[in-house]
Amino acid sequence: MAICVAGGVTVTWATRTESSPPPAIDAIGLRAEPRQQAGTAPPLPSGWTMPTMPPLPSGWTGPTTPPGTSGWTGPTTPPLPSGWTVPAAGPVTIRDVRGAAMTISIPRVQDPELSSFPELDPAPGNRLVSVTVQVLNSGDVTFTPDVDANAWLTDTRGVRYGSDPVMSAALQAFPVTALEPDWSLQRVLVFEVGADTRLDVLHIRHGADTATWPLDTTR
Repeated sequence: MAICVAGGVTVTWATRTESSPPPAIDAIGLRAEPRQQAGTAPPLPSGWTMPTMPPLPSGWTGPTTPPGTSGWTGPTTPPLPSGWTVPAAGPVTIRDVRGAAMTISIPRVQDPELSSFPELDPAPGNRLVSVTVQVLNSGDVTFTPDVDANAWLTDTRGVRYGSDPVMSAALQAFPVTALEPDWSLQRVLVFEVGADTRLDVLHIRHGADTATWPLDTTR
Protein backbone atom coordinates (compact mmCIF):
# COMPACT_ATOMS: atom_id res chain seq x y z
CA MET A 1 0.00 0.00 0.00
CA ALA A 2 1.30 3.53 -0.83
CA ILE A 3 0.48 6.76 1.09
CA CYS A 4 0.83 10.29 -0.31
CA VAL A 5 0.16 13.57 1.57
CA ALA A 6 -0.43 16.64 -0.59
CA GLY A 7 -2.08 19.90 0.47
CA GLY A 8 -3.37 18.34 3.67
CA VAL A 9 -5.12 15.56 1.80
CA THR A 10 -3.97 12.04 2.35
CA VAL A 11 -4.40 9.69 -0.59
CA THR A 12 -3.79 5.98 -0.28
CA TRP A 13 -3.85 3.26 -2.97
CA ALA A 14 -3.04 -0.39 -3.04
CA THR A 15 -0.28 -2.06 -5.03
CA ARG A 16 0.11 -5.77 -5.91
CA THR A 17 3.27 -7.70 -6.58
CA GLU A 18 2.70 -10.46 -9.18
CA SER A 19 4.57 -13.73 -8.55
CA SER A 20 3.05 -15.33 -11.69
CA PRO A 21 1.11 -13.99 -14.66
CA PRO A 22 -2.66 -13.81 -14.26
CA PRO A 23 -4.69 -16.54 -15.87
CA ALA A 24 -5.46 -15.97 -19.52
CA ILE A 25 -8.96 -14.87 -20.46
CA ASP A 26 -10.29 -15.81 -23.84
CA ALA A 27 -12.51 -13.78 -26.08
CA ILE A 28 -15.73 -14.79 -24.33
CA GLY A 29 -14.45 -14.30 -20.82
CA LEU A 30 -13.66 -17.93 -19.96
CA ARG A 31 -10.47 -18.84 -18.25
CA ALA A 32 -8.15 -20.78 -20.61
CA GLU A 33 -6.54 -23.94 -19.26
CA PRO A 34 -2.75 -24.35 -19.64
CA ARG A 35 -1.84 -26.05 -22.97
CA GLN A 36 -0.53 -29.61 -22.60
CA GLN A 37 2.92 -30.24 -23.97
CA ALA A 38 2.87 -32.20 -27.22
CA GLY A 39 3.73 -35.88 -26.95
CA THR A 40 2.79 -36.32 -23.30
CA ALA A 41 -0.16 -38.29 -22.00
CA PRO A 42 -2.77 -36.55 -19.85
CA PRO A 43 -2.67 -37.43 -16.17
CA LEU A 44 -4.96 -40.24 -15.06
CA PRO A 45 -7.83 -39.32 -12.71
CA SER A 46 -7.19 -39.99 -9.07
CA GLY A 47 -7.53 -43.68 -8.22
CA TRP A 48 -7.66 -44.87 -11.86
CA THR A 49 -5.10 -47.33 -13.28
CA MET A 50 -4.34 -48.56 -16.79
CA PRO A 51 -5.77 -52.01 -17.67
CA THR A 52 -3.30 -54.92 -17.72
CA MET A 53 -3.04 -57.72 -20.32
CA PRO A 54 -4.96 -60.88 -19.33
CA PRO A 55 -2.81 -63.97 -18.64
CA LEU A 56 -2.31 -66.51 -21.46
CA PRO A 57 -4.35 -69.74 -21.25
CA SER A 58 -2.55 -72.68 -19.69
CA GLY A 59 -0.14 -74.32 -22.14
CA TRP A 60 -0.37 -71.51 -24.70
CA THR A 61 2.85 -69.75 -25.64
CA GLY A 62 1.54 -67.11 -28.02
CA PRO A 63 2.55 -66.56 -31.66
CA THR A 64 5.86 -67.85 -32.91
CA THR A 65 8.61 -65.75 -34.37
CA PRO A 66 7.70 -64.63 -37.91
CA PRO A 67 9.88 -65.50 -40.93
CA GLY A 68 12.92 -63.37 -41.55
CA THR A 69 13.76 -62.77 -37.91
CA SER A 70 16.82 -64.00 -36.13
CA GLY A 71 16.68 -67.62 -35.03
CA TRP A 72 13.72 -68.61 -37.24
CA THR A 73 14.27 -71.77 -39.26
CA GLY A 74 10.99 -71.97 -41.18
CA PRO A 75 8.52 -74.84 -41.40
CA THR A 76 9.79 -78.38 -41.42
CA THR A 77 8.83 -81.04 -43.97
CA PRO A 78 6.75 -83.86 -42.47
CA PRO A 79 8.49 -87.23 -42.59
CA LEU A 80 7.51 -89.74 -45.26
CA PRO A 81 5.74 -92.94 -44.18
CA SER A 82 8.14 -95.73 -43.38
CA GLY A 83 9.41 -97.47 -46.50
CA TRP A 84 8.46 -94.71 -48.95
CA THR A 85 10.92 -92.97 -51.23
CA VAL A 86 10.53 -90.06 -53.64
CA PRO A 87 11.99 -89.82 -57.16
CA ALA A 88 14.53 -87.02 -57.49
CA ALA A 89 13.10 -85.79 -60.82
CA GLY A 90 9.65 -84.49 -61.71
CA PRO A 91 7.31 -85.15 -64.66
CA VAL A 92 8.84 -86.04 -68.04
CA THR A 93 7.10 -85.75 -71.43
CA ILE A 94 7.99 -88.25 -74.18
CA ARG A 95 6.76 -87.86 -77.78
CA ASP A 96 6.63 -90.62 -80.35
CA VAL A 97 6.76 -90.56 -84.14
CA ARG A 98 2.98 -90.22 -84.38
CA GLY A 99 3.08 -87.03 -82.37
CA ALA A 100 1.59 -88.55 -79.22
CA ALA A 101 2.81 -86.83 -76.05
CA MET A 102 2.91 -88.91 -72.87
CA THR A 103 3.71 -87.00 -69.67
CA ILE A 104 4.89 -89.35 -66.94
CA SER A 105 5.22 -88.62 -63.24
CA ILE A 106 5.95 -90.89 -60.29
CA PRO A 107 3.63 -90.18 -57.33
CA ARG A 108 5.27 -92.75 -55.08
CA VAL A 109 7.67 -95.65 -54.69
CA GLN A 110 6.95 -98.10 -51.89
CA ASP A 111 9.93 -100.14 -50.76
CA PRO A 112 9.24 -102.73 -49.58
CA GLU A 113 5.76 -103.42 -50.91
CA LEU A 114 3.96 -105.34 -48.15
CA SER A 115 0.40 -105.66 -49.48
CA SER A 116 -1.20 -108.95 -48.49
CA PHE A 117 -2.54 -110.06 -51.89
CA PRO A 118 -1.74 -113.74 -52.48
CA GLU A 119 -0.10 -112.90 -55.82
CA LEU A 120 2.52 -110.83 -54.01
CA ASP A 121 4.80 -113.67 -52.97
CA PRO A 122 8.51 -112.95 -53.38
CA ALA A 123 11.02 -115.76 -53.37
CA PRO A 124 12.96 -116.34 -50.14
CA GLY A 125 15.68 -113.71 -49.75
CA ASN A 126 13.91 -111.22 -52.04
CA ARG A 127 11.71 -108.19 -51.47
CA LEU A 128 9.04 -106.43 -53.54
CA VAL A 129 9.09 -102.79 -54.64
CA SER A 130 6.05 -101.05 -56.14
CA VAL A 131 6.17 -97.95 -58.32
CA THR A 132 3.06 -95.89 -59.05
CA VAL A 133 3.24 -94.31 -62.52
CA GLN A 134 0.92 -91.44 -63.49
CA VAL A 135 0.41 -91.17 -67.27
CA LEU A 136 -1.17 -88.06 -68.83
CA ASN A 137 -1.99 -87.53 -72.50
CA SER A 138 -0.59 -84.02 -72.89
CA GLY A 139 -0.84 -83.97 -76.69
CA ASP A 140 -3.53 -84.18 -79.36
CA VAL A 141 -3.17 -87.86 -80.35
CA THR A 142 -5.00 -90.66 -78.53
CA PHE A 143 -2.73 -93.52 -77.38
CA THR A 144 -2.71 -96.54 -75.07
CA PRO A 145 -0.07 -96.38 -72.31
CA ASP A 146 2.57 -99.08 -72.55
CA VAL A 147 4.47 -98.44 -69.32
CA ASP A 148 3.68 -101.90 -67.89
CA ALA A 149 5.97 -103.60 -70.38
CA ASN A 150 8.48 -100.80 -70.76
CA ALA A 151 9.60 -99.95 -67.23
CA TRP A 152 12.55 -101.34 -65.29
CA LEU A 153 14.79 -100.58 -62.33
CA THR A 154 18.55 -100.68 -62.13
CA ASP A 155 20.57 -101.01 -58.96
CA THR A 156 23.86 -99.38 -58.01
CA ARG A 157 25.74 -102.19 -59.82
CA GLY A 158 23.80 -101.67 -63.05
CA VAL A 159 21.71 -104.85 -62.75
CA ARG A 160 18.32 -104.52 -64.46
CA TYR A 161 14.96 -105.61 -62.95
CA GLY A 162 11.75 -105.74 -65.00
CA SER A 163 8.28 -105.47 -63.52
CA ASP A 164 6.33 -108.64 -62.73
CA PRO A 165 3.08 -108.65 -64.76
CA VAL A 166 1.16 -110.99 -62.43
CA MET A 167 2.06 -109.13 -59.26
CA SER A 168 1.48 -105.76 -60.94
CA ALA A 169 -1.99 -106.84 -62.12
CA ALA A 170 -2.95 -107.62 -58.52
CA LEU A 171 -2.51 -103.96 -57.54
CA GLN A 172 -4.23 -102.30 -60.52
CA ALA A 173 -7.36 -100.30 -59.68
CA PHE A 174 -8.49 -100.22 -63.35
CA PRO A 175 -7.47 -101.98 -66.57
CA VAL A 176 -5.28 -100.10 -69.01
CA THR A 177 -7.30 -98.06 -71.51
CA ALA A 178 -6.73 -95.67 -74.39
CA LEU A 179 -6.14 -92.10 -73.29
CA GLU A 180 -7.72 -89.27 -75.18
CA PRO A 181 -6.14 -85.78 -74.93
CA ASP A 182 -6.04 -84.52 -71.31
CA TRP A 183 -7.00 -87.93 -69.90
CA SER A 184 -4.76 -89.66 -67.37
CA LEU A 185 -4.47 -92.90 -65.46
CA GLN A 186 -2.24 -94.61 -62.92
CA ARG A 187 -0.39 -97.91 -63.25
CA VAL A 188 1.20 -99.72 -60.32
CA LEU A 189 4.29 -101.73 -61.25
CA VAL A 190 5.74 -104.37 -58.93
CA PHE A 191 9.40 -105.36 -59.06
CA GLU A 192 11.08 -108.27 -57.28
CA VAL A 193 14.65 -107.58 -56.18
CA GLY A 194 17.12 -108.97 -53.69
CA ALA A 195 16.55 -108.23 -50.03
CA ASP A 196 19.75 -106.17 -49.83
CA THR A 197 19.66 -104.67 -53.35
CA ARG A 198 20.39 -100.94 -53.47
CA LEU A 199 18.12 -99.51 -56.18
CA ASP A 200 19.37 -96.55 -58.16
CA VAL A 201 17.30 -95.53 -61.21
CA LEU A 202 13.79 -96.04 -62.62
CA HIS A 203 13.61 -96.26 -66.44
CA ILE A 204 10.48 -95.91 -68.61
CA ARG A 205 10.65 -96.19 -72.39
CA HIS A 206 8.09 -94.90 -74.90
CA GLY A 207 8.83 -95.21 -78.60
CA ALA A 208 12.49 -94.47 -79.21
CA ASP A 209 13.02 -92.43 -76.02
CA THR A 210 13.63 -93.46 -72.43
CA ALA A 211 13.04 -91.30 -69.37
CA THR A 212 14.88 -91.92 -66.10
CA TRP A 213 14.22 -90.98 -62.49
CA PRO A 214 17.04 -91.27 -59.92
CA LEU A 215 15.60 -92.93 -56.83
CA ASP A 216 16.32 -91.37 -53.44
CA THR A 217 16.59 -94.60 -51.50
CA THR A 218 17.96 -95.20 -48.04
CA ARG A 219 19.10 -98.78 -48.60
